[in-house]
Amino acid sequence: MKNILGLIEGLAQEHIQMKKMITSVQQVLNDMVGEERIEEKEEHFVPSHYLKQFKMLSKVEQSITELDNTLYTHITREERALVEALSQFSGEVADGLKNISQEHRVIRARLKDMQKILRELIDGKLGQAKWRSQAWDLRACAAKTAQFLKEHIEKEEILYQYARQDLAKGTEAEV
Repeated sequence: MKNILGLIEGLAQEHIQMKKMITSVQQVLNDMVGEERIEEKEEHFVPSHYLKQFKMLSKVEQSITELDNTLYTHITREERALVEALSQFSGEVADGLKNISQEHRVIRARLKDMQKILRELIDGKLGQAKWRSQAWDLRACAAKTAQFLKEHIEKEEILYQYARQDLAKGTEAEV
């Protein structure tokens, strides 16, 4: 049971890390859109030459890739190791985790959508109006993804708490 509790604590720590990562993405995108407004007065618009925005987009791309990788590892551990382990001690929690696994796919799909928009912004082939529109779309997509991810994490944290309680009851029963 200590192994299961350790797994739950590790997954809970990953939740904290993922929340920080998506918040960081949002902050960079908010800064980028703000910077873009300041530079609007420039007569020539060439997205790939917007050095600050390009650097920000590169940072966002790297952050989203890291978040996606972290999420993939987290999901794998949660859906395989934790669900299997909990099915012995806390079937209801295991079932709850299985039921919200669809949300994992939604979050990862949203991250893929963000990566697609990022590639379009970074390649520099968009005109001024389209580039700005895509930048704002990316910002909105990041905000919705962050909200969805945080709500999902809250659900998992509740399930983790129930799992801890069920495991504690199991430990008491063994003594």
